[in-house]
Amino acid sequence: MQTKILIVLIVLIGLGVGGFFAWKNLSSPEDEKEKETQEELAEEQTEEQPEVPYIEVTDNEIKIIGTHTYMFFDKTELMQVAGTSKWPDSSETYINRAQERIEYFDKAYLYLQDLLDYTPFSGEKIGAKIFDAMGGGYGGGKTIGVGNYPYEDMDLDLQTYFHEMSHSFTHSCPQIYAFTEGRALFAGYYINLRLSQENSDFLFFRDHQRRTFVGELELYESYGSPFEDVYWDKSAGELHSSSIVAGMYIRIAERYGWENVSKLRKLSGADMSDDTKNAWDQMTLANFLVYQWRSVGDEKIVDMFLEWNFPLHIDSDEDGISDGEEIRAGNNPFIKG
Repeated sequence: MQTKILIVLIVLIGLGVGGFFAWKNLSSPEDEKEKETQEELAEEQTEEQPEVPYIEVTDNEIKIIGTHTYMFFDKTELMQVAGTSKWPDSSETYINRAQERIEYFDKAYLYLQDLLDYTPFSGEKIGAKIFDAMGGGYGGGKTIGVGNYPYEDMDLDLQTYFHEMSHSFTHSCPQIYAFTEGRALFAGYYINLRLSQENSDFLFFRDHQRRTFVGELELYESYGSPFEDVYWDKSAGELHSSSIVAGMYIRIAERYGWENVSKLRKLSGADMSDDTKNAWDQMTLANFLVYQWRSVGDEKIVDMFLEWNFPLHIDSDEDGISDGEEIRAGNNPFIKG
């Protein structure tokens, strides 16, 4: 028996070796040449792609380029303000700090992709312009703005980048302050939630943001959910509307599943008739938010918005049936006729 097994092994080895030599001998010189050419091209392409992050300098800009994102300075401004009382560090220090941050900016991009099942701008890199201002920034486009030069506390510094890039992913109907900002706040929280799983420096921001947003929602609830007393269209009043919306998103995601959130990005103003879109009143848009959530989840979600006193009693399409009844049934009350 052992002799038989040994013979079989010798035959298999022989077939393998023989097959290898047969392949080598049967391969034509043209095949070999083509293979070598392909390998050379692959090596050249690898050489052409610099390892990220890398720096690219033009007449006007200094870019720090990552895989999915990049950061850039206005070259003249950087040279003028670096080393001054406002920005005391050297220009080299600010560039080095941007290089350290690009890894996390890239990760934030991927986490937003996961959360929203969406890739903005056909996969083109999102850029962050770093400029001299009093903090803050702007977002929503292929280029966002951050009004602070990178300072030493990286995890704190990155929060503006996360928030403004979130606008580039979450920009969708309804366009009213609380819902636009609330979605971006929620997305920024999600980035910190993911980053905190690999880097404890982001635990503070994860916990602080959840405590802030859910806490603001709980304060709203403690006042009896006074929908009509909240400034949903601007940042004003005792109750911060955008934080309340972020708290609602967190509450629903934790209760009904994070996977539902990704589907929200696919709904837009196309789900409203021109008559409804032209109105743009906050009551109709608030109900449209409920419709968005109902479209990706079950009718129990409607009960949560009823508890939050959203104006589901109104009839946006004027068909004699309230928005709440139609949304609960899975119908769209925002298309007239």
